[in-house]
Amino acid sequence: MPPVTSHAILEHLDYEVLPAGPVRRMRLEIEAMRMAFGDLYAHNSAPATMRMSVSDLLDMQRLTALANTIETSAASPRARVALTSSGTVYLCAADKEGRIVSYIQSNYRGFGSGLVVPGTGIALQNRGAGFTLQPGHANEAAGGKLSSHTILPGFLFKDETPVMAFGVMGAKMQSQGHVQMVIHSVVEGFNRKRAVKSS
Repeated sequence: MPPVTSHAILEHLDYEVLPAGPVRRMRLEIEAMRMAFGDLYAHNSAPATMRMSVSDLLDMQRLTALANTIETSAASPRARVALTSSGTVYLCAADKEGRIVSYIQSNYRGFGSGLVVPGTGIALQNRGAGFTLQPGHANEAAGGKLSSHTILPGFLFKDETPVMAFGVMGAKMQSQGHVQMVIHSVVEGFNRKRAVKSS
């Protein structure tokens, strides 16, 4: 949800009129991502328990109102999200026939759950930590629900033709990284090396 929301917010700002690379343009990306993460932590849940539909979250009038709250000369006062250490690994590959692979693996927060399947050496992840224990929250932990997570291996297509596989590591930064990779590759026309270094 954050990549889609932040991109939609950027569409309501004077983003594309700015040249690629300046601090002002990067700040708009950051502010849009902060708003998108605010939506994520307030509303994201398993589909059956979402209190705001995705279409409502992406309503054009709502996104315009959010974009209009972004200050052009100062950072917004929203609280910063503290990132925790992580152990995510991302890789991608392509062959000359155009087949591409986008792969990401993460046990989440250190050694995951700390449990290993007997006889296999496979460590179990602890993505259940993506739930909240706040009573009444849409994302409150409960049986049968899927937890929020940041596993985002991606593909980029143009006219149904694969252009690249991409992804980033870095816990909650992954959504922001995806937005930046697409912007740097598609909008700003950077080559892959520069797009990665700039994300």
